[in-house]
Amino acid sequence: MPLKIIIYNIIVLIVLIVNSCTVSWNKAIRYGDIKQEEFYETLDIEIKNNLVFVPVQINGITYRFLFDTGAMFSISKEIQEELKFKVVSKGNLVDSDKNRSKVSYVRVDDLQIGKINFENQTAFVANFKANPILECMEIDGIVGSNLMRHCIWTVDQQNQKLSFGTYLKPEYIKDAEQVPFKTDNQYDILLNIEIGKATLKNIKLDYGSNGPLSISKSNWDVLKENDIIQNSIVERGIKNSGIFGKPVKISRETTFTDSLKMNDFYIENVQIRTGTSRLFGNKILSKYTVSIDYKNKKLFFQKNDSISTTNWTYGFKVGYNSSKGIVINSVTENSKAFEEGILTNMKVAKIDSLNFELGNDFCDYVDFMQDPPEVLYIQLIDSVGEKVDFNIQRTDLKKIFLN
Repeated sequence: MPLKIIIYNIIVLIVLIVNSCTVSWNKAIRYGDIKQEEFYETLDIEIKNNLVFVPVQINGITYRFLFDTGAMFSISKEIQEELKFKVVSKGNLVDSDKNRSKVSYVRVDDLQIGKINFENQTAFVANFKANPILECMEIDGIVGSNLMRHCIWTVDQQNQKLSFGTYLKPEYIKDAEQVPFKTDNQYDILLNIEIGKATLKNIKLDYGSNGPLSISKSNWDVLKENDIIQNSIVERGIKNSGIFGKPVKISRETTFTDSLKMNDFYIENVQIRTGTSRLFGNKILSKYTVSIDYKNKKLFFQKNDSISTTNWTYGFKVGYNSSKGIVINSVTENSKAFEEGILTNMKVAKIDSLNFELGNDFCDYVDFMQDPPEVLYIQLIDSVGEKVDFNIQRTDLKKIFLN
C-alpha cells in the first residue's frame, strides 16, 4: 500500500477516534440524574452583591457555587485541573455580554447539594478569574439550568433559604401568583412579559443577573413606538459582567414602568434598561419567594414584604482595568457625578478609607460596597495626573430620571 494512502488512513482513524469520544454540547447537557427517588431538602444560602450562593460538595470538599438559572452547570478550571473529569464535548459558549469563547464540557460523576446526590451532570469548565468581580466573589462554579431541571426549587431570599425536591410544599402554592414558562435546549426559563400594549417574548429569568429587567434595543424601540417609553436616562462607558470578563462598550438607557404583567401577575414600579441580553434579573426576583417547577413549567411568586430594593446610584460605576488598575467604568448622564466632571476611564486613587496606592485592591472595593455610605468620598486622577477629590451623595435613580 502506498505511503500516502497509509498516512491518509491513519489520519481518518484518529479523527474517528477523537469524534467518538465527544458528543455535541446540546446532547451532553441532557446527561445526568438524581440518586434519590423522592426527597425534599432545605439549606442555607448566602446573598452577596444581590446574587445567591449555594454550598456544593464534590469529592467531600465544599465549594461556593452561584445559583444561576440563566447559565449551564459549571465548574472552575481549578476544580477540573484537580479532579480531571472526563471531557464529553467541546464547543463555543456565549456569555451575558455576548462574548464568545471555546470551552470544554465535562461529566461530573457525583456532587451533593445538601444530602442529595446529582450524578453524571454535564458542566462547562470556566475561568472565573477572568472577570474581576467574579474573582473577588471566589466562585467555584455555577448551579445551572441543566442541573436544576431535575427538581422543583424554592428560593427564599428573605430568610436566606433554598429548598428543592421532587414536590412543592403547599405553603408555596397557597396565595401565590402563577406564571407559565417555556424552556429552550439549554433549559433556560423563558417568559412572556406585557408592558402596556406591547408583549416582550422569551425574556430569560436569570438569578445570575443582579440587575432589573434588561431588554434588547429592538424591544426598547417597540416600547417607544407604542409610547410606553417617553423619557430615559443614559449610562455611558464600559461593562464586563459576563463570565469571560471582556469589556463591552455601553450606551445603556434606563426608564421606569408603572407595572408589567406576566399572565395575571402584575409587578409595579419596575426599572427597565437596554442590555446585550434580555434578562429578568434578581433586582426584581429578590422581592419574592419564587418556586420553579420545571416539570409543569410554572413559577410561583409570593411577596417578601421585608425586602425592598432601591434604585440608588452614585452616578458612576467602578471597574478594574488590567493596564490602569481601578478606574471609572461608566457614568450616568445628568447625575451629580456627571455634573461635577467625573469621566469614564479616570483612575481611582482612593474610595473612603480604601487607598489603592497603598495596598488596597479591587476586591476590597467589592466588599466595601456591600454596605455603601450615603455620601461617598472618592479621589480620582485626571488626564494630566492631578488628584481630584469628590464627595458624591447617594441618589435615587428615579430622581435623576424625573429631572
